[in-house]
Amino acid sequence: MFSPRNAGAVFASGICAVLSMPASGDFLADSKATLTLRNFYMDRDYKGDATRFQSQSRQAEWAQGFILNVQSGYTEGPVGFAVGLTSKTGVKLDSSPDRVGTGLLAYGPDGKAESSYSQFDFVLKARAAQTELAVGGLTPMVPILVSPTVRLFPPVFRGAQMRSGEFRDLTLHAGYFDRIEERNSTNFEALRIASPWGRFESSAEGSHFAFVGADYRWTPGLVTNHYFGYLDDVYKQHYLGVQFSHALGPGKLQHDFRYFSSSEQGEARAGDIDNRYAGFFSTYKYKGHAFGAGYYRIFGEHGFVGINATFTHTHSQGLLDGEMGNPDERVWQVRYDYDFAASGLPGLLATFRYADGSHINMPAFSASRAHESERYLELSYVIQSGPLKDMAFRVRQADYQSSYSRDVNELRINMDYTIAIW
Repeated sequence: MFSPRNAGAVFASGICAVLSMPASGDFLADSKATLTLRNFYMDRDYKGDATRFQSQSRQAEWAQGFILNVQSGYTEGPVGFAVGLTSKTGVKLDSSPDRVGTGLLAYGPDGKAESSYSQFDFVLKARAAQTELAVGGLTPMVPILVSPTVRLFPPVFRGAQMRSGEFRDLTLHAGYFDRIEERNSTNFEALRIASPWGRFESSAEGSHFAFVGADYRWTPGLVTNHYFGYLDDVYKQHYLGVQFSHALGPGKLQHDFRYFSSSEQGEARAGDIDNRYAGFFSTYKYKGHAFGAGYYRIFGEHGFVGINATFTHTHSQGLLDGEMGNPDERVWQVRYDYDFAASGLPGLLATFRYADGSHINMPAFSASRAHESERYLELSYVIQSGPLKDMAFRVRQADYQSSYSRDVNELRINMDYTIAIW
């Protein structure tokens, strides 16, 4: 029987089984390999006096990433098999001992940035009809476990994940992970609870994280989701979501409702956990314009719960500095996006976003009814033709202000260019 504890043996035997099969046209002909060049600069400038959570005055580093991604096609037969490998190398372009900590680079025992670091992950996949199982190093993107690329590389989880679309309009998900390779790490480590601002016992670890979930499409404009997951002996979490869209005048109105309920689980190694999140965000799209506004609130004794080094699927997702998941916090935000393709400039996108959090309870700072806000600007462009077609540029800038901690000005600039090897 498979479990993450014997995932290595299962994966190795699976690789041998696939390689011992006669080569099929699909397995070889449908394979592909790409090399992505990712250049990333990040500059986080802290204002005000140092705190025990933020002792540096500045974090600023520049790195170059190389991502080789090789994926085979599936073998023929009722059950098809495929393999994949990803090799990632990060190279230091600029850093300094007084500016480390951006998460772009790996750091040695002395706290200094390493000149380079590498990660190497395998995946074995099996597919039968509309069900796919993947085992190895994975980057899940489900509401209760999000591993996006917010630095040079995304965090990678070791384990297994299943996705099934056997039933019409219903998609089922399940996953089981026992280790994480953090975005700038070179090895897999135990899963720990995230603890911003000393919110929980940061050393609390779980032997594994498991989840199940379902997405159901009731109509073309209405989808609902329910997920449940737990970090063993640390916390458990339910998620309910509704995405609804409909025509309104000449445009389209989209609504996104999210609800989380989290509590301690098993031995409760991070202590008691009491958190509920409820919020919505609505967006009106007309031609190249998108106008959005939303509100959410944190209920319970504690702040939002998640695994260290991952993203939270709250409506503040994507902000550069304001996590905005603190106890009692109430957040409203507005957003405006413009796609310049509507003006004859395809590939150029602009975003303005403002989020404001209030009524915050921060025991670590002896603060109650505290306040924070973030103003966010983004400009991105993808080259549409020529020898550098699909090269993408992205500039993001944020001003974060807080009544309980330090203000921050942050700038991120990155460039991605993917080359098809075959």
